[in-house]
Amino acid sequence: MESTTRSIHNIGKPPKPISIMAAFRINKAPFPWRHAIEAGLSCLIPLLVGLFTGHFAYGLMAVTGGFIYLYASNEPYGKRAVKLVTVMIANALAFGLTAWAASASFWMGALVLAFVSALSVYICEALSVPVPSSFFFIMSASLGTSMPMPLSHLALPVALSFLGGIPAWLIAMYGWLSNPHRPEARAVAGAYQGLAGWMAAVGTDHLHAAQHQAAVLLREAETVVAPASMPRRDRGLYVRLMRLNEQADNVFSAIIALTAESSVPVDPKLTAAVRSLADAVDDPDRAACLTMPQPVGDSQAEATLHRELAKALAIAGDDAPDLVPRVEVPRGNIGALLRGALSRHSLVVPKAMRIAAVLIIAAVVAHVSGTQRPYWVYLTCAAVMLGPSVAATVHRSIQRTIGTIVGAAVGAFILSLHPSGIYIALTFGVLQVLAQLTIARNYGFAILFFTPLGLLLVHAGHPDLTTNYLVSARLIDILLGCALGLIGTMLFGRRTSSKRMPVLLDDAIAREERLLAALRTGQPQEAELQRRSLRTSLINLRVMYDTAVNEMTRDWSQLELLWPALIGVQRLGFNLIALSDPQMRQQTSAESLLQVGQELHEISHGLQVAQLPRS
Repeated sequence: MESTTRSIHNIGKPPKPISIMAAFRINKAPFPWRHAIEAGLSCLIPLLVGLFTGHFAYGLMAVTGGFIYLYASNEPYGKRAVKLVTVMIANALAFGLTAWAASASFWMGALVLAFVSALSVYICEALSVPVPSSFFFIMSASLGTSMPMPLSHLALPVALSFLGGIPAWLIAMYGWLSNPHRPEARAVAGAYQGLAGWMAAVGTDHLHAAQHQAAVLLREAETVVAPASMPRRDRGLYVRLMRLNEQADNVFSAIIALTAESSVPVDPKLTAAVRSLADAVDDPDRAACLTMPQPVGDSQAEATLHRELAKALAIAGDDAPDLVPRVEVPRGNIGALLRGALSRHSLVVPKAMRIAAVLIIAAVVAHVSGTQRPYWVYLTCAAVMLGPSVAATVHRSIQRTIGTIVGAAVGAFILSLHPSGIYIALTFGVLQVLAQLTIARNYGFAILFFTPLGLLLVHAGHPDLTTNYLVSARLIDILLGCALGLIGTMLFGRRTSSKRMPVLLDDAIAREERLLAALRTGQPQEAELQRRSLRTSLINLRVMYDTAVNEMTRDWSQLELLWPALIGVQRLGFNLIALSDPQMRQQTSAESLLQVGQELHEISHGLQVAQLPRS
């Protein structure tokens, strides 16, 4: 590598805060038909089983278990099976625990609701459980407060909640029969798509954002395609995916070297070839028909990138020598992740405590106001506060308010038709499909369909309640929950991220120093461990900055001053990651490491001189 580091240049513009008008923006996202239909079936089947067995009320209790399908993300099927069973158990326990507590007293129910909500937020955030994260555990706990019952009566509803998840589990797992490595192939394909997006961004202001996205997708692929998960079926395909995943790391390092050497845009034909490779990671015949274009320049970095991409193409076509195996290091387990979230610099515990505190306040407000459906207040309050930033909380409040108003009108129309039995079940399934189809485009669209869905469930369980009562109660409770969630976020979490930015910068620099020390002393296992640790730290650093930008603080000067420092730390960190790549380690000279050490010292000294406040 001719040039390992450069002075900060072309740092681009810092991300701008998301405007209020973004709440009304329609995002460009594909319609996930398969996901939406399977989510609808997961909720429809418990209702149909209850209907056809003559126990429709049981089906209504079991339908909450159907929502566990939404926790089926892109993980190996073995992990998915265990994960969904765990969610089924936790979901049923969340309902049972709060229902039992609420039977003792209002205060006991409110405290247990807050405890269950805080615990679910803590665990889901610490383990990076994707959307819906802790939301449906809080939903089950909120429902439990509205159905108080002694311990002796809990067995049936808790069992029904668990059993209602079995159809969802089967639907989420059936793909294993026909394509057992679909999740792994999707993860590897996503990694190469991320690399292609980064290559396309070279020479533009989107370079750093694209680099961050590529690093995120590489980490996800590494998590999904793990050597410890070696299956018995289609081992050849799995080995090829593992090798492609390792080679993606080498391509990542080659792109770092290229961007350190020059800011000239990458040949669009090469970017297109990488996208084609991403589409063919699980199809050797298709990959064998692809070719990589020849380099258009004579730079060493460009030649290295072409060579690494050619290796990836050969692996995808099932025609490549074995890669040099990476040094295996212990992977973080669940216990380590949970302990790490307890760090005083972590945002996980403050977020969990903030939601618990506001939910107790919401319970008191709902109790004093005499609302008949307080769990709507709790659930809305939590849903609003689960947004990743203050701006997202404001957007959710706006979207949930408008979606509820329009959805209440739709729900009133549906209830005016006096549906019953099979029509309630089918309408519920259709509404769930529509909500899942539109949620990625705009959260408000999903609420438009979730609102009549909730009204339909309450109507089915309490047919004696009038439509006007249900609609008015829903509107009042949702608006109250939105207001409480927004106020709670603005009071307790307005500057949580911005206060921790300097701390995370210090942490990233410390990890860079440890990786540099491991490289200088020739410790390959320690270097690989620090390499992975640093990559995670750099990803978290950018996520924290984007969150801080959207905290709606009045003082932007500190964040603007931190932007050059962030880019400098990230650029140096990714250069170190490239230097520590197993295939690059032998080419790394002592002079290169010395140059990195000098720049690391300059960045660290610059931050100390600035005397930025620490939390």
